Amino acid sequence: QNDELVGRIAKDFSKKFCNGVAFGLSQESAVNFAMKENIAIFKNKKGIESIDAKEISEKVSTLVVDKCGYPLNLSEDEWGQYFLGG
Repeated sequence: QNDELVGRIAKDFSKKFCNGVAFGLSQESAVNFAMKENIAIFKNKKGIESIDAKEISEKVSTLVVDKCGYPLNLSEDEWGQYFLGG
């Protein structure tokens, strides 16, 4: 069940992020927007407290690169570094 929730969170985040960038937001603004929206949507979901943040960030990295990494010229490693703040 956690895998399903991680997948839903990552899919929603990547969709919001890629759409935000497409509409002209900076990557940083798009990340902030997507995070705020996801927190509001998923904060009361059963099992959310037991999800590993690293697991979500890895799934988000994969989906963001798949959905909009090419136009942003980001590889999965680069996005992971950006997303994780490293």
